[in-house]
Amino acid sequence: MFNEKNTQRIARQLAAPINVIIGNPPYNAWQKSENLNNKNRPYPSLDARIRETYARDSRATNKNSLYDPYVRFFRWASDRLQDRDGIVAFVSNNSFVSAHAFDGMRKHLLQDFTHIYHLDLGGNVRKSQRGQKISNVFDIRVGVGITIAVKRQAAAARKLFYYAVPETGRKEDKLAYLRTTGTLRRVPWQALTPDERGTWLPDPEAEAFEALLPLGDKEAKRSQEGAPKTIFATYSLGVNTSRDEVIYAFQRGALLARVEAFVEAYNAELDRYKRAMRALGAKEKVDIDSFVRYDLIKWDGTLKGHLAREREARFDPSRVRQSLYRPFTKRYL
Repeated sequence: MFNEKNTQRIARQLAAPINVIIGNPPYNAWQKSENLNNKNRPYPSLDARIRETYARDSRATNKNSLYDPYVRFFRWASDRLQDRDGIVAFVSNNSFVSAHAFDGMRKHLLQDFTHIYHLDLGGNVRKSQRGQKISNVFDIRVGVGITIAVKRQAAAARKLFYYAVPETGRKEDKLAYLRTTGTLRRVPWQALTPDERGTWLPDPEAEAFEALLPLGDKEAKRSQEGAPKTIFATYSLGVNTSRDEVIYAFQRGALLARVEAFVEAYNAELDRYKRAMRALGAKEKVDIDSFVRYDLIKWDGTLKGHLAREREARFDPSRVRQSLYRPFTKRYL
C-alpha cells in the first residue's frame, strides 16, 4: 500500500497548486462530556496556526470554539491557497459571523481574502424568540451558512457582503430560495463595514453592553498596564467541580454518601488500571479513554490524568462546608 509510486503520487498532490477549495466541514466544537469518549483528533501544526492568528487576535476569554473542525478547515484553506488567487466555498456552522469568540477569526478572514460573501441560512434554534419557529436546512440545531471567500491579488479594496435568507419556519422555503436564486449575482447582498473589534453585524445591544463597566477582568486582576477599569479587583472562575451532582447536596449526609461512593468507584478503577499496566509490562501503555468504565463515573480530563499517574483518591469528611451554590441557594460542598 505504501509503495514508492503511491508515495510519489501523494507528494505531487501536496505540492500541486490549488485555486479552488469546496467543502462542508463537520460542525461540532468538542464533546459535551468526557464520558462520550468522542474527542476531536488533534492537529498540532494547524492548531498552532489558529493560536497565532485567530486566537491571538481574539478578545474572548473562552476560545475553545476556535478549534471547531470547521474553523480548522477555514484556517487550512486560507493557508493552502498561499499567495495564489483562489476561492474557498464552504457550507458550515455560521456562528463565526457574529459570535464574540470568533472576532479574531473574522479579522484574519478579511486579511486573507479580498471579497467575502456570506449567505446566512439561519437555523440556530438557540436564538429563536418565544413563539418563533426556526427551520434548518439540515435539521440540526446550529445555524448554517454558505461562505464564498475570494482572493484576488489585483483587488483594489477588501469587501464584505452578507444576506440572511428570510425565516419562514419551513426549510423547504430556504431550499427553494437556493434553487431559484442559483447564482451570487441574484442575491441582494448587503455591504458590511467591519469595525476595529472585528464586528461584522451591528448589534445595538452588544454595543451598549460594551459600554458597561465589567465586574472583573483578568488583566485588571494582574494590574497590567492598560487594563480596563472594573468594579472588583478580584477575578475568578469560582469553584469548578465538573461534577456538581456529586460534590453538592442540600443535606450533609446525602453528600457524604455520594462522595464516598464516587471515591470507592474511582479507586476500584485505579486498582483495575494498575493490574492492566502490570500485565502489559513496560512495552505498552493502556489507552485510558477506551479503558475506563463510563457507566460508573463521570470522567473529565483532570480525573483521567490522576488515574494515569496512579493517584489514589481520599475523602476527608471534615472538609465539607456550606457553599453559596447559586444566589440565595446554600448547599453543602
